[in-house]
This record gives sequence, C-alpha cells and structure tokens, in this order.
Amino acid sequence: QVMYVVGYLRVSVVTYAGNQILLAGNPYSAGFADDIGSAASFGGSIGGVVLDAVSNVLYVTDTENHRIRCVTTAGVVTTIAGWGSGLADGIGTMAAFDTPWGVALDAASGILYVADCHNNTIRNILAQPPTGSILHLTTPLPPSPVLPTHQLSSWRGLGVSSILMPSPLLDARTVTFSAALTPANT
Repeated sequence: QVMYVVGYLRVSVVTYAGNQILLAGNPYSAGFADDIGSAASFGGSIGGVVLDAVSNVLYVTDTENHRIRCVTTAGVVTTIAGWGSGLADGIGTMAAFDTPWGVALDAASGILYVADCHNNTIRNILAQPPTGSILHLTTPLPPSPVLPTHQLSSWRGLGVSSILMPSPLLDARTVTFSAALTPANT
C-alpha cells in the first residue's frame, strides 16, 4: 500500500514504511515539461490529485501552468487538457483553464471534475488514461494480519500551505495506545 503526495513542483509516493520516493517533477525548478520522473516539470503548486485505481494513473491540476496532467504510477507525465490561462471548452489542449485547483473522479463514468478557480466554474473532462502503467515497489508491505505486538508507524501530514487549502493537522508521532493493537481496534 502506498500514499501519493503532491507538493510544490512534485508528485511523490510514500510507502507504508514511510519512505518518500519522487514519482514525477523537478523539486528544484518550476517549468513545464511532459516527460518521465524528474525530467517532467510542473509550474509550481499542484492544487489537487486523484487516483484512478483501475488504470493506476493520477490526475493532477498543474495550477500555475493552467493544465490538467496525467501521471502514471511509473512517473510518466502527460498533459491531457489545457494550454494556458483562459476559459475555453475543447478537446485536450484546445481547452483553457484559469488556475485549476481541485479534482475529483467519477470512476464509473471516467469523468474528471475540475474546480477551475479563477473562472468560477466546475469543468468536466472525459479521461482516457494511457495503458501499461503498473506500480513496482521494492519496499515490502507489513505483515498481515496485524499482531498485538505491532506498532503504528509514524505518519506526518504532508500538505501544501496556501490561502485556499491550509496544511492538515496530522502528526501520529506521539500517539500511545492503552490496549494492544488488534484488527478490531486498529
């Protein structure tokens, strides 16, 4: 099991063991490039992310580039909609957004809903993910089932500080348990 985390200029994978692995983006330089891993780049803030678990792709809003991007779990970044600031309906890069922020996926229909912030609209995109994206991790998963002797790993909330979305207040480093961990109380 993994968690996908978006931050300034990058998308990362956080494993169950707490290891953070760069999936896509250049954490040192803003820009725009459809590419693989750190050769891909984002304009700055990534406003939202949603996982399509069926096709193993993430859809992210590249807020400052005014684009919707697809990130495979192998780190391949592709622009699926948008070309620059504006308001225009169209197919793929013929559409225009102005600061897209949140994104949600209706898995049954394959429709992405995008909050187009400065246009004050909710836009929809029929997503067609690339094929062949499979996640390969070398970090082993924890044993199953959870035994009473296992301890909760330390997780800290990772968020993007902004006016629109404050960072989450989550820090499990100091949590103590009054009873042994069992599948029923975990």
